[in-house]
Amino acid sequence: MLNRLKSADWTRLPGLDAQLLMAPPTRKEEVELIVKETKFQDSSVLILIFQENNEWFTLLIKRAIDGYSHSGQMAFPGGRFENSDINLEKTALRETHEEIGIPESMVQVLGKLSTMYIPVSGHRVIPYVGYMEKLPDLVLDKVEVDSTFKIPIKDFQNPKSKKLDKLLPRNRDVDVPYYSIQNQVIWGATAMIIAEFLVFLDGN
Repeated sequence: MLNRLKSADWTRLPGLDAQLLMAPPTRKEEVELIVKETKFQDSSVLILIFQENNEWFTLLIKRAIDGYSHSGQMAFPGGRFENSDINLEKTALRETHEEIGIPESMVQVLGKLSTMYIPVSGHRVIPYVGYMEKLPDLVLDKVEVDSTFKIPIKDFQNPKSKKLDKLLPRNRDVDVPYYSIQNQVIWGATAMIIAEFLVFLDGN
């Protein structure tokens, strides 16, 4: 996997079509409306990949219950751009260090996926893909992170992990796709990012 990602053409991304594979049915219309707006909060997240016992993993966090729009949800580490960040790649690395204690120097950034628009929070997110040789001991910022999950990439590729259920708080009649892994529901922007990553990986 590492060699494939290192040699991949990161200028040719699957984009929205791949993201929509794991999106709520209303998302395309919402994105088309929101991209016409001019005010976004720029953010970024980090898709960490690493190997253990010859198996490839990624790392997700479960956000703390804090009353915000993504409270308690499964996510990649990351957050909002700050003026001290030189770019959004720096944002992803800084936030990952702050949230779960992984030093920036341990992560080799390989590339970035397509911009993700999140209508509910007005965020514009860039997902970066980073490799590390070994997952270190994690130090969680318990104000932001409840827990972490090491998830084999193959679990996301397993069709049995994909489910449909009524997850939208404002519309209980809409079935939303999600990943059900390790007794966790992984949906929304995180699931959409994973979907694009898997399509990109399959094409390289």
